[in-house]
Amino acid sequence: MTPFHRSTGAIAMINLKFAYGICFGFIAWLIWPTGMNYWGFGLLSIMIALSALAVTGGAIVTLIKLLAIESAIRNFSRRGRQPKSAKLAGDDDLEQAGML
Repeated sequence: MTPFHRSTGAIAMINLKFAYGICFGFIAWLIWPTGMNYWGFGLLSIMIALSALAVTGGAIVTLIKLLAIESAIRNFSRRGRQPKSAKLAGDDDLEQAGML
């Protein structure tokens, strides 16, 4: 029995953010101008590259937070023992305890 489950939604979101960062970086590299006539594409490329860095940085921050949460859960679960099953008290046990 595990009381805490792995957050697959958070892992998927981290992977999507990394994919967005890679796509934005590729687009920024793709539209980088080769001549001075297209200087506007240079500004656009710089803005897209900065957004790629921001998205990738956000993914790294989310990853660090998720790892910290999982580490805290792992440390918390190490402190306790495994749950044990208890037997039900029968008539003999109740008579020995003086309850019947």
